[in-house]
Order: sequence, then C-alpha cells, then structure tokens
Amino acid sequence: MPSTSSCSSGWRRARSWVFPSWRMSGCSGRSCSSPPSPGAPYTADDLEFARGLGRLASLAVENARSYQSARRATRARDDVLGIVAHDLRSPLNSIILSAQALQRWKGNAAADTPRAADALGTIVSSVRRMNRLIDDLLDVARMDAGQLSIRPSPQPTETLLREVIEAARPQAEEVHLVLELPEVLPPVLADRDRLLQVFSNLLGNALKFTPPGGEVKVSARVEGGTICFQVHDTGPGIAPEALMHIFERFWQADRRDRRGSGLGLSIAKGLVDAHGGRIWVESEPGHGSTFLFTMPVAAAPPKGHGPVAPSDS
Repeated sequence: MPSTSSCSSGWRRARSWVFPSWRMSGCSGRSCSSPPSPGAPYTADDLEFARGLGRLASLAVENARSYQSARRATRARDDVLGIVAHDLRSPLNSIILSAQALQRWKGNAAADTPRAADALGTIVSSVRRMNRLIDDLLDVARMDAGQLSIRPSPQPTETLLREVIEAARPQAEEVHLVLELPEVLPPVLADRDRLLQVFSNLLGNALKFTPPGGEVKVSARVEGGTICFQVHDTGPGIAPEALMHIFERFWQADRRDRRGSGLGLSIAKGLVDAHGGRIWVESEPGHGSTFLFTMPVAAAPPKGHGPVAPSDS
C-alpha cells in the first residue's frame, strides 16, 4: 500500500500528464507514460495510480455516453408513442362519431338515406387508415429486426406500372396523373407486393403535396442492369436543408402537418434497400420534387430454355 506522501507525489505528477487515450471506437483509458522531466522518474506506484485515473476517466466517459444514448432512446420512444397515439386517435374519433350517428338512426327511415351510407364509408376509410398505420409500424419493426420478407421474381414492368397508376386514380381526383414509358421495358426482378408498396408510398406523398390542377408523373428507364423509376410532382418542392432528413422515420418538414405518420418514405427506402437498389430525391423549392429509385433487371432465360411449342401429336 503506497504511503500518503507517495500518493500525493503521484497525484502532483500524474495530474499534469494523465489523460484518456481516444480511439475511433471510444476512450480506452490508457495513459501517457512519459515523465514530465528527465530528472524525476516515476515509481511503480505512480504508474499504477495513473492507470487507475485513466480507467476512472474512461468509465466516466462511457457512463456519460450511455446516459445520453438512454436519453435519446427515451425521447425517440416518447415521440413514436405521441405520433402513433395521435394518428390512431383521429380515425378512432371518426369511427365513434359515425357509429353514434348510425345508432341514432337505427330503426328510422333515415338509416337508408345517403347520410347513413356516408357514415359507413367514413368507418371503412378510418379502419383502413388505422390498419395502414399498424402495417407500417410492423414493417419498421421487421426492418429493425432484419426480418423483412422479400421474395423477388421477374415482374412485367409495364403491366405493373399501369396497375400502379390505376390504383392511385381514386386519390388523384384533382391532380393530373400521367404514365410515361419508353417503347420497351425489360422485366424487373422484385417482390411484386413490396414494389407496389413503394409506389403507393411515393405516389401518396406526391399526391398529398401537389395542389389541385397539378401533375404527378410516373416514368421509368433502363440504366445498365437496373430500371430507374421516377415519381415527379409539381408540388412546392423541398428545402435544401430538409433533403438530408427526408427518408428519416417520423420526420416531417412541417410538424403541424399531420396528414401522414412520417413513415412512408422511410419504409420505401427500406424496401428499395432490401432489393439491392437505391432511392434518392431531387428537388428545388417552387419547382416540385422527383423521387427516383432503382431495381435490378430480371435476367433473361438462357438461350434454348424458352417455352416449348406444343407438338402436333
């Protein structure tokens, strides 16, 4: 056990040169072992004391980092719970009000009026909104767990894009929806349902921000071994400082805008990444936005392995 004077001497010497050693992966707690002057060599007690200080400093730094990480995780959890509660409460309120109206009309001739049909339509629409949010949250959980199911297979690109446009038409009553295609497009290698989900998220976002009378255009082109899909809108565009956050979960340029959960673009990115593609956005304020993503072209079948013509026998 070192004496008090030895410890004090060690402290006087150590405090001038002991410091945590930083690495890219964090603080390792190693200490500098060079004496402050050639005439004052350190003893074994001094060095052990310095090592102890280094370990304590490293532990303090790691504890501070853990605390900050826990704080961020708690804030993120609270943000998610707040967003989910808000987005579920709105359709639930619509369901309750519509159900109460139907209950009041029960047994009356009014139950057969258009008002009753509108109330039922509101209930169905609200349930779909809630189900969409739940599906989105489950997809996020699967992505985090690395359990997102992707089953790619060759898909007829032009047929799939026409289906995408027709599915989006009910949302585009006041917007001009355009499909622009080259003469020939090869099949795309993708999970059909997941690719439709990507388009649904991108088109839903484009239609949400395009004003009445505007245009949303879907197009595609071949780029090497991939097909590059584009969804262009004539909306307000995206500010440069917002572009880096556009694919983050729950992020919205205007926090007061509650027309979505803020998950659609993040999920679209996760689905494209899972296919081995990439997704990005090009935008300028006042000139609309273009979301682009790539998917691999399906390999052509080997020669001599095409469909066999039926025989005459």
